[in-house]
Amino acid sequence: MSQSEDSQILYSHGHVLRELGHYERAISKYDEILQTQPNDFKAWSCRGYALEGSGHYDEAITSFERAIAFQPKFAPAWQGKGIALAKLSRYEEALTSFDRALKLQPDDYRAWQNHGKALMGVCRYKDAIASFDKVLALKPDSYKAWYNKAVALSCLNCYTEALDSLNNALVIKPGCYYAWNYRGMVLAKLERFDESLA
Repeated sequence: MSQSEDSQILYSHGHVLRELGHYERAISKYDEILQTQPNDFKAWSCRGYALEGSGHYDEAITSFERAIAFQPKFAPAWQGKGIALAKLSRYEEALTSFDRALKLQPDDYRAWQNHGKALMGVCRYKDAIASFDKVLALKPDSYKAWYNKAVALSCLNCYTEALDSLNNALVIKPGCYYAWNYRGMVLAKLERFDESLA
């Protein structure tokens, strides 16, 4: 088997392990690739996502930075770095990373979603709503974007609009317990107590 075929197998194994939540085992697969191909920016990025998934945010940032050093135009590494930074509540730095990712891939709804959540972390709710609207323009069935928009609207005391967003989220995903829970809180803010208890 060639080195390229070996790498593809290791990538496949790493991806499956990461999707199953076996992060440490996934990391070891990416490390195997990097032993023979230390400049493989995709392996560094995949390793970063596995580290982020396992809660090792600082190490994840280091892996994403290695990927970016080898390929500065690789948007998934910028986005991954932003996710890890946001998990550490380093929202301004996260926003810088998400901005870079969005310059490279402006139609990536996930990057817009993460961008909006980071904006909420710094209490920039109007800007966050604009990011969630961008998600919804790209992926109208994103219940998470409808939910996050509702949270941002609530932070601005726009409870009627928040309720509309929550209702949209629940049409898309009726079993979303946290949207139901938040809907009850918004109804209480609107003093619609009978509905909030239903």
